[in-house]
Amino acid sequence: MTECDFELRIHRVITDGTFKLEVYRLNHNHPASEDHQQHAQYRRPTKREMASIQALLASGVAPRFILDNLLEADPDTYITLRDILNFKAKLRDERLAGDTLIKCLIRELVADEDWAFRYSTMDDGHVNFISFTLNEMINITQASLDVILINTTYWTNKYNLPGIHFMAITAVGMTVSIGLALVTSEKEPFYNLAISTLRELVMGDTHIEVFLTNDEDALHNAISKVYPGVPQLLCL
Repeated sequence: MTECDFELRIHRVITDGTFKLEVYRLNHNHPASEDHQQHAQYRRPTKREMASIQALLASGVAPRFILDNLLEADPDTYITLRDILNFKAKLRDERLAGDTLIKCLIRELVADEDWAFRYSTMDDGHVNFISFTLNEMINITQASLDVILINTTYWTNKYNLPGIHFMAITAVGMTVSIGLALVTSEKEPFYNLAISTLRELVMGDTHIEVFLTNDEDALHNAISKVYPGVPQLLCL
């Protein structure tokens, strides 16, 4: 802070409801600012910029690239990277509505008819398992059941939970994402729940030729229980 002596006061006039502005101290101890970005009122995005920021954030575009997009559309814009980050945080808080990330995910899956999902909770109400897939992927997957890939990842998602990623190789050799399961533990009961849910939600009784997995004994055991006799190969 510059400890500038300048002061003005705004008073509301009770008799007519207007406001009166009075300058009490005229002197500044600093020169006038030369950069409008120093003042928040100049950095307020227009409706078009607000819509663009919101759409790009929803698409997962990084804030720095959103700023590049805004500058390309209007080189004279005063919006800064911090403004975009603040707006992102505001949208996130509004979306969560006081819930945790995982509860927000479940709420949105319930409201969206395009997803098939299942989840379970512990006695205290905390979610310990959730699996979800796009409905349109079910038909694609059932038509591409020669090879199913299962990849386990740890602590790499925003929910900070181990993830089980299911993929399929189509008839034309493309690899497509089937769905994702999030679990609280990499132990066999959770793998068994994930594989069972995959079969019930996506696969049905259609035949699978082979599973490609990473080197995870608990996962291998779960696949053998749900799909006995189906070969499992190590994916390197």
